[in-house]
Amino acid sequence: MKLRSLHRSHLPMNPVIGGLFAIHTSIYSLVNLLFSYKLCEKETKTSCLETAFNESSNYSLNRTDADTLTLYFRITEMAIALVPCLYFASWSDKHGRKPCFLVPFSGSILRDLGLIIATNVIDMEPSWVLIAAVPSGFTGSYILFVIAAFCRVSDTTDHRSRTYHFGMLIGSCTLGIAVGTLIGCHWRSLIPLHLFKIVCTSVFTLSICIHVTLIILVVLFMDETVQQLGDFDGSCWRGIIAPSNLAGCLNAVFKKRTHNFRFFILILLFAFIIGRIAFYGEMAMMSKYYSTNFSWTEETSMVFESVNALLQAIVVVLIVATARSFYFEDASLGIVGSFGITLSSLLQALSPSLILAILAFFARSLALLVPTATLSLLSKLADTREYGSLFGSFWALELLLPTVSTIISKGIFQASLPDYPEQIFLFLVFLTSITLLVFLYVRRNLHPELLGHIESTERIPLVEQLDIVKGEIF
Repeated sequence: MKLRSLHRSHLPMNPVIGGLFAIHTSIYSLVNLLFSYKLCEKETKTSCLETAFNESSNYSLNRTDADTLTLYFRITEMAIALVPCLYFASWSDKHGRKPCFLVPFSGSILRDLGLIIATNVIDMEPSWVLIAAVPSGFTGSYILFVIAAFCRVSDTTDHRSRTYHFGMLIGSCTLGIAVGTLIGCHWRSLIPLHLFKIVCTSVFTLSICIHVTLIILVVLFMDETVQQLGDFDGSCWRGIIAPSNLAGCLNAVFKKRTHNFRFFILILLFAFIIGRIAFYGEMAMMSKYYSTNFSWTEETSMVFESVNALLQAIVVVLIVATARSFYFEDASLGIVGSFGITLSSLLQALSPSLILAILAFFARSLALLVPTATLSLLSKLADTREYGSLFGSFWALELLLPTVSTIISKGIFQASLPDYPEQIFLFLVFLTSITLLVFLYVRRNLHPELLGHIESTERIPLVEQLDIVKGEIF
């Protein structure tokens, strides 16, 4: 059996993942503008650029419909990506991480090609643009790339430095989202009316070129970090849709472990779900909160949220770097992050004021410590040969949680008392308090000396077993 050398990647993950999130976020905003254009084109059967971009009553109707279609575009992509992420993530534990980088890049290229066609075809039904999201969904979208990045970090770091690298990855993702949002909210003013199709085609083409370049870089400069196992006939691709891959994701979460690690994995899963619902729920309510209490426009709210995301990225990088130097425990970081989100929601639940909104702005900058601490603890509780299965399970939830939290938050907001619309933030305080209690429990009961040191009885030495059977000697 041939073993690939296990080396660190020569391709820097943090800039790449930050750039990809910036590209995807800005493209979603451009897709929203494309839907507005197609809706106006359908109504008037003409170019209707002025109608599509002017703030008229007709455009306001189109903008609402465009927002709905953009939401459907994202839901279509993420819903389809759910199963491929689970299969590829578990499959990568045995057959390598590199395909999990190459496959989503190819899907993004096909998506951008579909958007180029949709931009230039006249009289296309706006709903047909949703078809462009299908190839990206079937290849795991950008979430599969994120899963592969976290797996690589876990493969190439020990338990002492992993929290720092996870914080850098999450900070890079958030920084990319902030940059992409800032670009996206200015598409309307950046694109000349008479050059709409040309600019859109150029942006989608540039995205294709970037993804093609990344494919070349991955092939040439990225080394494999796991021992690759072939199927019975030497081919690894036949087992990619095997039911055992899906079962591997479930097994990574629910299988019995020594030191009661299964219980800690389950409560951390619970804290991850609750914490992300609270985080995304608060983000969903931000624009309504600012527009209702301070008469801010949607663009102003988006810029404010982008600056907050930028601050979150800076804070998480600084704190994980400090924690690495002073040996802070992961659970302590989770406690600080949960407290920050709780304080932010509590301040917004009080009487609306600009001072309280600014204080909540700074308190919310600690929010990224919660997923950083959760994922770092999970990687130290799991076996080294199940990182893909474990991260696949958690990031698959990440695909669903933004939509779920938005639906829950808007439902509670609409059902709130008319004279107290901030009632939703009290519900978010309740959720984040649960997350805080979970991390306090983990901090008290999970002994740090056990993390990163799994007993050999829990490992599955697949390569060694095959070598004994075949009588091969390295």
